[in-house]
Amino acid sequence: MKEEVKEKKARKKDMKTFCARCGKHKDTGARLQTCGRCKSINYCSAKCQKDDWKTGHKEDCASFKQPPLAKTFDTADRHDVPWPVDPVLAQGSSDGIGVWMTPSPKTIGAILEQAYHPADDADDLPPLVFPPSFKRWADIRPDKVPNMKYTGPTLLCLQFMVQNRRKDGRVIFCDASQAVTGICDMPKEVLLPEHHQGSVMHSSTRDGSPTMTFHPWIDYNNQIRVAIREINGVEAPKGRFGPDYEYQRPTPPTGGPWGRVVDWNTGKVVLSPGDFAVFRIQYRVGDGTTWSNYPDIVMRIIVSVIFIHLLDVKSGIGGDEWLSNARQLAVNRSKNPESVHVIVNPEFEYIRQYYKVYFDEDEDAWVEKRFGKRAAATNDMWLKAGPEMLKATLNCLPPGGEQKFIQLVKAMDPNFRIEQMVREAKQS
Repeated sequence: MKEEVKEKKARKKDMKTFCARCGKHKDTGARLQTCGRCKSINYCSAKCQKDDWKTGHKEDCASFKQPPLAKTFDTADRHDVPWPVDPVLAQGSSDGIGVWMTPSPKTIGAILEQAYHPADDADDLPPLVFPPSFKRWADIRPDKVPNMKYTGPTLLCLQFMVQNRRKDGRVIFCDASQAVTGICDMPKEVLLPEHHQGSVMHSSTRDGSPTMTFHPWIDYNNQIRVAIREINGVEAPKGRFGPDYEYQRPTPPTGGPWGRVVDWNTGKVVLSPGDFAVFRIQYRVGDGTTWSNYPDIVMRIIVSVIFIHLLDVKSGIGGDEWLSNARQLAVNRSKNPESVHVIVNPEFEYIRQYYKVYFDEDEDAWVEKRFGKRAAATNDMWLKAGPEMLKATLNCLPPGGEQKFIQLVKAMDPNFRIEQMVREAKQS
């Protein structure tokens, strides 16, 4: 894990220290010039930038060929397998606004997230014990068989990068809480009762295939599952799980690019030309059993749509006054009649190739061939840390709580060998 992080940082450093035109390494103490519109490419001099603009980058920049260089959306290949860290499985652009999408699982593997796993990044792993609010919502009781629609893996996590590349200087307002994703050929039986599921629209494709369009999930604590992960290369702070196992969202950051955030909890931001933001969005789409993995569901995504408002504000005028004006207009939507719907279309053939090993062989082979050494490092980490974490959890349980704990873990995954792990943890 540490090795991969080190090599990932080295790759990013190389991209920032070499000229994209001539390949020259930057001189000590010097800074490369970055294309201010796309932020995806660097140059050692104005001449190299001008020459590259004439010979191809002008078209590449306008066509959104490459996403900006980001920390939480890394499209570079892994060091040991020919696949990206974050593969772009869908993209789209309209009116100078670009969007890229990648699946964003919290762990190595194909399984969807469970309902109490947050959209934000957390400093620690989700607890092995259900949070009290989740238990109430899922109606988890010792005398009741768990309903896997509630307790199983059901959340599809997608990550979207949105960038403003408008030439007229206009600021845009992006509301990630309105981002929708359409999935075809999934049975309606996967849905929870209406008062727990959230907004879902039903339609059909031209060939008659049933389609469900999902909004970001509004969970059992009435929180919309949208998280801002990064703005203009600055990562958001991380949350944590409290002593009661409830997730605590991070304190909204201030200063720097964070002045562009209109509403931290719902993913609303304003972006001037060149600005970009990365969001993670959770959709409640699985049933916890049959429909509980990324490949089966991502292969059925037919479209995502990001809703953008064009603000009557231009950046670069009056210092930072544009930002204050943009935030005010973003709050008062009635004054923003112009909107853009960016259609994010899946790259179907690329998606088929990305998941081919999963369907032709099995999940283990797919993880090895798509995640490389990262998969082995993660397995080693769990083998070493898992027993100690479990032992610590057992020591915190009240008298007579061990059997209840085993029942709760089996509610998450009936095939999980928790009894054997408890015995081994006690012996270690």
